[in-house]
Amino acid sequence: MFRRLSLAFVAVAALSACDEAAETPVSPTQQIDATADARPDRGEFFALTLLHNNDAESALLADGDVGGVARFASLIGDLRAEGEECGPRGRAPNYSCDVIVVSSGDNFLAGPQFNASTDAGYDPFYDAIGVNAIGYDAIAIGNHEFDFGPAVLADFIGAVDDAPFLSANLNVSTEPALASLADRIAASAVIETEGGPVGIIGATTERLDEISSPGLVGIGDVRSAVMAEVMALEAEGVNRIILISHLQSVEEDRALIAGLRGIDIVVAGGGDELLAGADSELLPGDEADGPYPIIARDADGEDVPLVTTSGSFEYVGRLQVIFQGGRVQRILDGSGPIAVIGGAQDGALLASVEAPVAAEVEDLQNEIVGSTNILLDGTRGLVRTRETAYGSLIADAILAAAPGGGADIAIANGGGIRNDVVIDGSSSTADITRFDTFQTLPFSNFVYTLPGITPTRLLEVLENAVSRVEFVDGRFAQVAGLEFSYDASQPAGSRVIDVTVGGTPYVIDGVAQPEPALRLAIVNFLAGGGDGYPLGDLTPETGPTTYQKALEDYIGALVTVEAGDVPLGRITCVGGACPS
Repeated sequence: MFRRLSLAFVAVAALSACDEAAETPVSPTQQIDATADARPDRGEFFALTLLHNNDAESALLADGDVGGVARFASLIGDLRAEGEECGPRGRAPNYSCDVIVVSSGDNFLAGPQFNASTDAGYDPFYDAIGVNAIGYDAIAIGNHEFDFGPAVLADFIGAVDDAPFLSANLNVSTEPALASLADRIAASAVIETEGGPVGIIGATTERLDEISSPGLVGIGDVRSAVMAEVMALEAEGVNRIILISHLQSVEEDRALIAGLRGIDIVVAGGGDELLAGADSELLPGDEADGPYPIIARDADGEDVPLVTTSGSFEYVGRLQVIFQGGRVQRILDGSGPIAVIGGAQDGALLASVEAPVAAEVEDLQNEIVGSTNILLDGTRGLVRTRETAYGSLIADAILAAAPGGGADIAIANGGGIRNDVVIDGSSSTADITRFDTFQTLPFSNFVYTLPGITPTRLLEVLENAVSRVEFVDGRFAQVAGLEFSYDASQPAGSRVIDVTVGGTPYVIDGVAQPEPALRLAIVNFLAGGGDGYPLGDLTPETGPTTYQKALEDYIGALVTVEAGDVPLGRITCVGGACPS
């Protein structure tokens, strides 16, 4: 049930002014007491059940008995009903209790399942139907919400019934597609519960402009924006405050908490980590990345529970705490991830979401575009750290599809190669379907040609490509038409050693050579400066081909992908810090 009392709005332009004020100490929190009994003589207690998930990423369909939005929504309903009755202990005279349900962002993601909404012109928007059935009280805005641009996020928000979309450090008033939805997008929201008001603040990664396509949305500093909201909520008398953040890992959230005061609970998203307790029952093959909850320290040295789950509708996170006054006093048994396996499924969602999406996916799976006699491995950890046959094939396809009379070289970023697709034709020929190409290259990226790539510019581009390889960053480049070597042990920005194009040296010992400018085939996201690529000042020649269609057509022309079609040796890492 949606119980929003009020929304608070913030403009990015004003955030810097909050830095000094945010340093003013607020009332210190009490330490979490994990052993104390909740005795009546300690006063009135509020038992809060916080149900959460993150990174659902359009994983609407069940995989056998695991996951699926219909099974997830049904489990949320059961857990909500239990929490509203104070769990197994039942209600007691000295207790009030309630349930809050939140999402920490990345509620949809490009791919075959999202493609069903695309083909329908976002009417219906299948992910939004699922969100409505789950009944979130608040939703953090993640980076993938902007992958198709602000207009698609606006369509999504418009299709969601009530839940507020939260981010304290984003200013949407400067983006025309979102400005009219200012009543739905806010820095924080106040939820009225049986135990009194609970404030929820949202936050989005400051790297949004690098890793997605937010248009004219303003992006501010997370810490100062969150502290400004904490102070505003406390000034209104709200002293129980939850942060739902979408950074890129729980370690980023832990570092953020160290600079905050007044936050009682943090629900993280973006890292896809699975936190679990010793008694948690996980899905087969899953292992915990850390305890549930992680206890982080804030700026006052006080303890703050930090929780998250892995995504794809495979787990519901449940944090059950006892508040006394405005502080968490105890974390209850029963807190932890709950695997979405077996159990009932929401019949309405099976009919309105899973059935039509499954039909769309089946159509894509039945369309064979070619085959392969080699292993095509799109695993995230490979395409973001080293040359792979699949990455080279994708770069070759982009080069072949270059508009404006063709290009000399091509780059495909590892972050644009999604979903860990592996097609193994090494022992026997394997079919490649349209489903595979959509799953591999799901975004609405179009192939561009950028003329005027000088040797100096090419060196800058490749330095960017390998500048964060140790972090498995999406900017790592798969390439076509060139070969280069780099030393990962050197500081970022001075790693590239040699670059050759068609046998001609363009960089020797890290020094650009006086050679003619080149034409670069690349997707529009990178051409506009995404993933830190220094290309936004160049004027592109655009074509009507998406990178998915480029791959589909290229494979179709080859008929069967052979080892000779994607010879290795384009990227060489030297030194002692190369990815293993």
